[in-house]
Order: sequence, then C-alpha cells, then structure tokens
Amino acid sequence: MNKQLAIIFAAALSLSSSVIAQTDASTQTKQGSDKSVMQQLMEKVSPMPMLMSSLVKEAETLKLTQQQIDTFAKWRKNNMAPAMTLATDILSLERQINSAALDRGNTDKVNLLLNELMQKRLSLASKMLECRDNVQKTLSKAQWQRLVELYKA
Repeated sequence: MNKQLAIIFAAALSLSSSVIAQTDASTQTKQGSDKSVMQQLMEKVSPMPMLMSSLVKEAETLKLTQQQIDTFAKWRKNNMAPAMTLATDILSLERQINSAALDRGNTDKVNLLLNELMQKRLSLASKMLECRDNVQKTLSKAQWQRLVELYKA
C-alpha cells in the first residue's frame, strides 16, 4: 500500500508543480501551511470539498483496501488534469473580467466573460460532485463518515 501511496503522491506533486507556474502568488503554498498549491487553487475557485487529497493523506487511517486505492488512483488519473485545467481557466477568466471591467465601454465583453466563467464553475462543480459520488460508492459507510470527520477537522 505504501508504494501505491508514493505513486499517487508523486503524481499529485507533479501536477501541483505545473499549476504553480500558472497561478498567481496568492494561490501558492504559504510557509507553515498544510495545504498544497492544488488544494489552495481549488478552494479559491470552488466551494466544493476536495476529497481526493484527503483520501490520499488519510489512506491508512481510513484503512483503504488495495482495490479502493486502485479505484481512486484511476479516478485521479482520469479526472485530476481536466479539473485543474478548469480551475486555472477560472482564475484566468477572473483576471480577464477584472481587466475588461476597468476598460470603458466593454460591457458586452464583460458579460461574455462572466457567462464563460459561470459555465466553467458549473463544469468544475459537476466534476467534483462526480468525485464525491465515486468516493461514496467506493467507501463503506463507516469509511465515508470517518472521511467527512477528517475533512471537517
């Protein structure tokens, strides 16, 4: 199980390092913070809980089986990059909206950007709900309850 966790952590770190280059200083990890750049980015762009990072961090506490670890690793492999792309797109659109709003006469452009931003936010929230559903389906009821407790702590 430790080898599998190491692989998952390495993948998360790899993706996090590419996100650092795309995000502004306010989303980078602060000294002493337990939150990864990815977690900070997702919290900035979505109110949805980010369960996969908690699963990776708490895998031993939750007593995940090898099958559960494999299921979550596959989910992360297929869904993490698209979610991160949406998150960085949302940040970019927010900056564009701010800039366009300061330009005179750009009301139509601002409205188009706002519509695009809302669509990206909806897509990201939908992906995160799919993730939640996958986690609930994969974990036992007791594991799910413990994960929620750990997430809220």
